[in-house]
Amino acid sequence: SLDVLKLDIDGCECHVLEELARDPGWPNPKVVHVEVTHAVPPPLSYRDMCARDAPGRSVVPYADNLDVYGCSMQAARDVLKPWGYRLLQYDFPDAVFLHEDYVAAFPCVPWLRTDDFRAAYDNGAAYARETYARFG
Repeated sequence: SLDVLKLDIDGCECHVLEELARDPGWPNPKVVHVEVTHAVPPPLSYRDMCARDAPGRSVVPYADNLDVYGCSMQAARDVLKPWGYRLLQYDFPDAVFLHEDYVAAFPCVPWLRTDDFRAAYDNGAAYARETYARFG
């Protein structure tokens, strides 16, 4: 079985992740690590529509779209939750989701046991605001 799936393609992450998860061969990785946009906090859901079928961020030129890209944290959660994933950690700009079968391996992460998505997001966002000027 697959332990970790890392998805960082600078755009369209939610669409790709959704297609992967729907595939009958989906390996149910223990961890899904996906880049998300910090500019759209939960409960707002955002998915880049990947204009012009171009890979990467949909706005051209690239420099015009550095903050809103890919998918929001809420959109990533919406894709993964039906498959049994919970937010383990938000480490700007990445979200780490853990399959519910492995929750017991992290007894010191309080929001994981109760699936408190907002607490998990807020914990990571607070750190990001203190550490990264761009997050502010």
